Amino acid sequence: MPEINHERLPNKEAIASFGGKALLTAQHHAELKAYEHALAFTVARIADKDMLTEVHKAMKQAIENGTSFADFKKQLRPYLMAKGWLAPTFKNDNVDDDKETFRDYQKHLGHRLRTIYHTNKATAYAGGQWERIQRTKELLPYLQYMPSVSVNKRDNHRQFYDMVRPVDDPIWASIMPPNDFGCKCWVKQLTKTRAEKILNEQAEKGIVYDIEMEEVKHPLTGEMMTVPKGVHFSFNHNHDRLTALLKLAEEKHGLAFGLDAQTTLKSFMVSYATQTGFVQTADFGGIVYRESEKLRLEQELNGSTRPFEGMVADEWQQKFDVELVRFNPNIHKVMLSNEKTGTPKSADYAVIAKDSEPKDWVTIDFLFAFDNTQAKEMAYQIFESKKKRHADAWDRVKDTIDEHLLKADIVPMDLRKADARIATKIIAYVLSLPKEKQKQIVFVVE
Repeated sequence: MPEINHERLPNKEAIASFGGKALLTAQHHAELKAYEHALAFTVARIADKDMLTEVHKAMKQAIENGTSFADFKKQLRPYLMAKGWLAPTFKNDNVDDDKETFRDYQKHLGHRLRTIYHTNKATAYAGGQWERIQRTKELLPYLQYMPSVSVNKRDNHRQFYDMVRPVDDPIWASIMPPNDFGCKCWVKQLTKTRAEKILNEQAEKGIVYDIEMEEVKHPLTGEMMTVPKGVHFSFNHNHDRLTALLKLAEEKHGLAFGLDAQTTLKSFMVSYATQTGFVQTADFGGIVYRESEKLRLEQELNGSTRPFEGMVADEWQQKFDVELVRFNPNIHKVMLSNEKTGTPKSADYAVIAKDSEPKDWVTIDFLFAFDNTQAKEMAYQIFESKKKRHADAWDRVKDTIDEHLLKADIVPMDLRKADARIATKIIAYVLSLPKEKQKQIVFVVE
């Protein structure tokens, strides 16, 4: 009977996820913070850079080629034994005099190689899977935590089994499998219809997921950490490299450096969007709003005021040498109405064109025209909050974008106050939109 390879076939996302990791020597896996494991390849008790490079090379080949563990071990074990890695102290140079110790050594080395192989393969696939989930979440917006495929399932992960949550639910920042060494749990993407059916069935059965947390002590620093019960503290992170990189930049080099890294990343993403998509950018650097125009433009027809919208609107006037007026549904074109009441949904402004009727004027609807406090609150709700009322925060942002594109001809999105995580999500969503929708969008930067 021919040998059957049950290893998962290689995929480009997993290869990219593993290949992008830096090599970092360490005596103990706990020397790395949880999120740093998304960035670095390390093997506990390998302090020799050449040895670590050799192990990384073998692991990379295993992921790229779908190499089995048996072949991985066959390739590495002779090399590591020759280097004396983890070798015990024998009674003398003649190994035959201490065969039992030697057998124990071989067995221990095999166990360590198995841990290295399966842990790195699982986290590489998880990192690659997360990138794929982000690309396809418009069609498959939910994830379901699936039971381990191991014969002997560990009890402390059962509290997550079959749990359904939106892709952007903050819980996945802590429990995206694998959640411990040897963990074989996994997640499945679901359509909204399928997810709602499962959630309704669980509600009828009285199934409620209340994730139990616990305090654990860091083995090296003694620091107390709160993690979901059953999740090893080194795995208490999502395998998303972007968030990990930003956290690392801030922690290693200070807040100022972290903010600079965010600015650089945001600029890159905006540039990428304009080169690969159909959106435009408007650089407002050096433009200062005029107080008189800001006061005029912030006044809505109903008497309320939107100060930050007024500021951005005047900057737009100066940038494009146009004059804006507040949108009036009685004289300007209405592109969207409430389906139930028929009430017009107004854009923010209309661009005065003296050679045409007001009903033909171009309309503008600004997005994300807010201050630092509002920007931080949006980031908190989307990425950090575990409150149920914030579970659909990102969905609400996408709905707002969709509605603005229906309400107006031009939708400027002010990204100046948005952090890199928010900007990246917004840009990625915009690039997923049809070509004609993208053409309506202008990213405001400085």
